[in-house]
Amino acid sequence: PTKSYGEDEAIQTVKSAGFWITVLNVEMMDLVFSLDNVVAAVSLSEKLWVVMIGVAIGIVTMRFAAGAFSYIIEKEPILKSAAYILVFNIGVELLLEELAGFEISDWMRFSISLLTILLTLAYGHIKFLRILRPLLIWISQGFSNFNAIIDWALVPVIGTVKLIWNILNSMIRRPEKA
Repeated sequence: PTKSYGEDEAIQTVKSAGFWITVLNVEMMDLVFSLDNVVAAVSLSEKLWVVMIGVAIGIVTMRFAAGAFSYIIEKEPILKSAAYILVFNIGVELLLEELAGFEISDWMRFSISLLTILLTLAYGHIKFLRILRPLLIWISQGFSNFNAIIDWALVPVIGTVKLIWNILNSMIRRPEKA
């Protein structure tokens, strides 16, 4: 089939628009998934400007460090578990500070994070420590059950937000009648 004059340009425009929409979607997903960066930054400082700079630096750093992290995790798969534990540690630190008024110094936070990574690596490389596996599985099942309860409790909130979103979305996308 032959293409009419300008068809190549139109196809190129559509491809270009599709590319930029994809870039925009990736960036939006980065922002959504950077909430853990916000939690980490908030746990380190109460000043909004510090939090905002921390999140921005985190996003930019992740752009360049993602390849290196993927390589390291490929070589040491146990570090994937360490990452989840580190996020859990930050959550516990926030809860201790907010609910119990417990003050955790920056050095203590760093020490806890470093110890978490070292213990995870030790568990991955020292066979003797694998005797702890049944205990760790039991703990992870408990956290899974706790997560299921939280998910269940949030169903009405999430449902309400989705309903409002759908209503607003349908109002915005409704074609205007002349």
